[in-house]
Amino acid sequence: MKIPDYIKYDPSMIKRFGGYGVDANKNGVASPWEIEDAIYTAAAYLSANGFSSNIDRAIYAYNHADWYVQKIKGNAISFRDAAVYAPNSGEVPALKPGDFMRPSMGSIMSPFGYRSLGGGAFHGGVDLSNGKNDTPVVATADGTITRVVSNCPPIGYFGSKCGGGFGNHVYVKHVVGGVTYEAVYGHFTKTAPLQVGQAVSQGQFLGLMGTSGSSTGIHLHFELHKGKKVGKTNALNPALYVPL
Repeated sequence: MKIPDYIKYDPSMIKRFGGYGVDANKNGVASPWEIEDAIYTAAAYLSANGFSSNIDRAIYAYNHADWYVQKIKGNAISFRDAAVYAPNSGEVPALKPGDFMRPSMGSIMSPFGYRSLGGGAFHGGVDLSNGKNDTPVVATADGTITRVVSNCPPIGYFGSKCGGGFGNHVYVKHVVGGVTYEAVYGHFTKTAPLQVGQAVSQGQFLGLMGTSGSSTGIHLHFELHKGKKVGKTNALNPALYVPL
């Protein structure tokens, strides 16, 4: 007999019969098809099977296969290494705990301020480029994701309105030295799988440098604003705060 979904995903029924399902997003359903519920349920299952004292045994309890244990641990290591930069590797920016670190490798191709070309328009950030497509871009400090746009074509053109001109981009709220900043990371080829409200650590992978949106070449457009709102009136010169 098949158990109806409305019963087997019911948090009260799960609790009554000793199940592991967790209604993490508090919508009344503990569903394996909702990412919040799936993550918290997996954590609850691993914890109940002794993860804190024996990781292999806890993973093995899921389907009793040694190959599965090795696959899961291998994927976890790959995800960890891809998501966070290693400091002082020679190929990536160095971490600067408690301060801002460089968001990507490359030199400034367009500085902050009014431009001499293009009608003298105000450039509210700096553009970093090393001529290499898909260069990793990371969070300059610990923070919280406040905006993600990831549906723009990887190649843009000057005047493109996709992503408000930023193309694929990410906003992050950082608090450094007790001061709140809002940073803009723009023109990605693609962003990492990020969500609004997600906490990120300094050095965490945000996306790949590209030329989406209103762009004429491969670069990272990086803005820094004082406070919790992005605008010209509170735009700061990133070069005065970040080691570029």
